[in-house]
Amino acid sequence: MDSFKVAMISCWYKNISMGNYTYNLVKQLRKKSSKVEIDVVTSNCICSRMYSPKNKFIHKDFRFVSFPYLFSLETERKWLRPLFNLIQVALQLLRGLNYLKKSKDCHIIHYQQSFSYSFGMVPLLPILLIPLPKRIIVTIHSLDQLNTSLQFLNKIYNDADRVVVHSSSMKKTALQMGIRDSKIQIIPHGTLIPKLHGLKRNVVTFFGEPIKRKGMPLILRALKILKDRNVKMAVHIYGIYSEAEKNATISRARQLGVEDRLVWGGRLSEEDFDKKMQESIFTLVVYPYEISGSSVLTRAMSNATPVLASDMGGNPDYLPLGSVLVPPNDPEHLAESMIRLLQDETLRKRLGDEGRSRAQKSFSWNAVAAETLRIYTNVLKGR
Repeated sequence: MDSFKVAMISCWYKNISMGNYTYNLVKQLRKKSSKVEIDVVTSNCICSRMYSPKNKFIHKDFRFVSFPYLFSLETERKWLRPLFNLIQVALQLLRGLNYLKKSKDCHIIHYQQSFSYSFGMVPLLPILLIPLPKRIIVTIHSLDQLNTSLQFLNKIYNDADRVVVHSSSMKKTALQMGIRDSKIQIIPHGTLIPKLHGLKRNVVTFFGEPIKRKGMPLILRALKILKDRNVKMAVHIYGIYSEAEKNATISRARQLGVEDRLVWGGRLSEEDFDKKMQESIFTLVVYPYEISGSSVLTRAMSNATPVLASDMGGNPDYLPLGSVLVPPNDPEHLAESMIRLLQDETLRKRLGDEGRSRAQKSFSWNAVAAETLRIYTNVLKGR
């Protein structure tokens, strides 16, 4: 086959990790080969309620699946949740069928899986279960709730032609899930390599939603320990988050007496994101669960920013040797590690320089696109 078309099913919002991943991958794929045509298929998702107006924050050129995501079904009444969850599952299955409809003229469907919602495992099920004269590739960015609660479903991934993960740790997890070794391909998470501006590094940062899934409760407890020891440190929080998420974090911080140790920076442009990274003494990536790869991790490395990360998931695969890693859910260890990085400028400089070197060598979008293109070619040839 001289040329072929790919339907890339993914979140397509700017500044959202998976949206940015897909945008940069598609951009580089189009640059690398004139034989591949990429059509992005996207949909509304839970993140859309944080964007107004929505069209300002979504990338251009896509096929849109307009399908209801019923936020009104969220409820505090526990006895109603099973019924509402069942309705959402049914809607997400129908969303998957609509993804198929939008992809009918493509040779390859490349599904970018997030941990839940409109790009989680449920919309993927019809794509994998319905026999199609197409090749199916799934990139797992993070595990869906169903991957752990309904483990028997995991073997369905073997109906894909290839399953892409971002680290050896996630490959090990995929094997434990029952996915065959022959199906799994490791491609690291990509990043842009920005210019260094020589900015003064004077703040500790956190990028993302200030929620439990991103390790914020752990950070708050560590800040409490530091405050009790009279260590002056604030964490500057940047990213896209709702007012409810911000208020819940402030409430928890107030209970611990560390509300004054949080500085709220909000949403950033891509250019400002890199500048804030380059103003960071170090940044925190202390997620308490396994991730396949992290855009914050590779973005920090490309900006020569030291990373204080949890010792789990794909983090050790990416970071330079001798990086500061902490056990998940251990605020005492995290507080000690924060002090260590604050006090050791030589260590910070080494980790920053080595991180940027690793990002330039192994995590560029050119390298990621080359591996992805090789997978496309191989699956079309039946290899």
